[in-house]
Amino acid sequence: MHVPTIKTKRLLLRPVDFSDNEAIRKIKNVDPGSAEAWIEGVLDLDQPRSYVWAIEANREMIGTICFWNIHDDVAEIGYDIDPDHHNQGYATEAGQAILTLCQQFGFTHVQAYCQPDNHASIHVALKLGFTFTRSENIFNVYTKKVVDSAFTCGVIYYA
Repeated sequence: MHVPTIKTKRLLLRPVDFSDNEAIRKIKNVDPGSAEAWIEGVLDLDQPRSYVWAIEANREMIGTICFWNIHDDVAEIGYDIDPDHHNQGYATEAGQAILTLCQQFGFTHVQAYCQPDNHASIHVALKLGFTFTRSENIFNVYTKKVVDSAFTCGVIYYA
């Protein structure tokens, strides 16, 4: 699993590592042991491919964003932002950055699963160009076709 480091106007997206334990604990509202287990799971994912980034603003980890639950050429996007940093456009900016990688990663569609009452998450999905597809269990599913799409948001990739 190669997770490239990405720099946007305000953010640094980088691979998650064990030094992120305290930030993960706060972002996901879990105990330290659960945060460490989450990081271990990220680093040892057995899915065909998964990509998880830590989101940093002003040298502080404020969230995570990922492509996961990948099947063939369809990936699911997921994002979590520390509540202290909500409503500042960070999830949208990070989402725009990783969506630039879709064709490189071989995705033709990306889906976002949002709980119907999570208006902030739905707002991010819609700002990223996703459209409502269907209801499934407790989620509304939003989909974005990414083949032949051109995303530009001023990102720089580091090897």
